[in-house]
Amino acid sequence: MSAYGGAVLAGSAVALLQSAGAAGLSAGATAATSIADTVREWELFHVEILEGSEKACIRSTHGKFLSAEQNGGIIANHDEALDSEMFEIHWQISVDAGGLREDQLMFVGAAAFKTHHEVFVTVFPSGLIRGQAREISPGELVSVYYVESLRCFALKSHLGQWLCATPGGPLEFRDKVREWELFHVEIPEGSEKACIRSNHGKFLCAEQDGCIVANRDKALDFEMFEIHWQSSRHF
Repeated sequence: MSAYGGAVLAGSAVALLQSAGAAGLSAGATAATSIADTVREWELFHVEILEGSEKACIRSTHGKFLSAEQNGGIIANHDEALDSEMFEIHWQISVDAGGLREDQLMFVGAAAFKTHHEVFVTVFPSGLIRGQAREISPGELVSVYYVESLRCFALKSHLGQWLCATPGGPLEFRDKVREWELFHVEIPEGSEKACIRSNHGKFLCAEQDGCIVANRDKALDFEMFEIHWQSSRHF
């Protein structure tokens, strides 16, 4: 994402930046950017990611940095990487159609998630998920798994199905772990509260009426969950 909020895909080291239509981004000698079907010198970029950061500057083979202009245009003609030349990278995880194998999922522990409204998240036999329980029972327990190769988590309900965040925000349950069943769980150091981000880049939110959705752009109070571990925590 650029300084003005537009999305951009990046890689690391020397990279090809490919559009959703599978064509590569090209930086011409005149600084204009375009889309090319083949990869030659002009379609290669140096992506420099700041240490400890998700922001990066992108330098063309002509030695110029990509810049996001205020009008939304992307050009490659800047000699220095300042604010407009910095891009926030939102990585999108890709999984084979068959889903992850069992040996790729490391069990962390069983936990219940308490919302900002002081109630626990419950999964009902119908698959409905709401924040309304005052105490922990089997319906509130979620098995947490870590996928080391992808640095993300998968959450399995007591019904044996995996939590899935659909692109529009509604939550469902699926039989296999693919992209939509993977989450980034960010726990501040020394805290038992966490925010949970879907593979679509949206945070899970516990609304006041008990609904749990995954459609928030920022993690504020309603997007924070207190984790109550009920078995050994291995991570």
